[in-house]
Amino acid sequence: MAKNEKKTRQPRPEPYEIRTARQLRAIGTPISAAIIEEMRQGGAMSAAEVAEKIGKSPQGVHYHLGKLREIGLVRVAGERETGRRPEMLFEIEAHDVHLTQGKRTPGLRREMLRVCRLFLRRAEGDYEAAVEDKADERLPAGLRLTRSVTRLGERDVEELAAKLEAIDRWLDERDDPDGPWRVGVTVVVAAGEA
Repeated sequence: MAKNEKKTRQPRPEPYEIRTARQLRAIGTPISAAIIEEMRQGGAMSAAEVAEKIGKSPQGVHYHLGKLREIGLVRVAGERETGRRPEMLFEIEAHDVHLTQGKRTPGLRREMLRVCRLFLRRAEGDYEAAVEDKADERLPAGLRLTRSVTRLGERDVEELAAKLEAIDRWLDERDDPDGPWRVGVTVVVAAGEA
């Protein structure tokens, strides 16, 4: 592919809606989070391929892929001949995972907090790796840590959600497997009454 050619992108799938604590438990493990992250970028992959990319055992990855299949986030995409027995290929059903609005049971709230902590720990690890990797050099211009707290009206909160969605789409559109930088963006919006 020529340097100036754009890659043809598949239409973006609908977001995966989280409605239950069971769904959060399935996505809320370090291995499941790594699987989801890798599959968002890699397309259809075998359990062995995912395991190699994330540095985990194929058996452990297969177990977590089964849990993600049970909740409908991952599906079987086909098989590949390997010379022995066919290898099952998996793909992710949605790039985005959204918590639906509605009743928050105590179990769902507990799982939401647990998964939030997991994602923040992953973001912390990404940030730490970026800082440590450049210990003797200037940090990349894009390395950024920001926290803002402000009061917004309901319409502004809706506009913020739309802007974050646009940023997420922009990142997906520019995802380049051959790009020199792995960029992690983690945003937590905690809107509560003042």
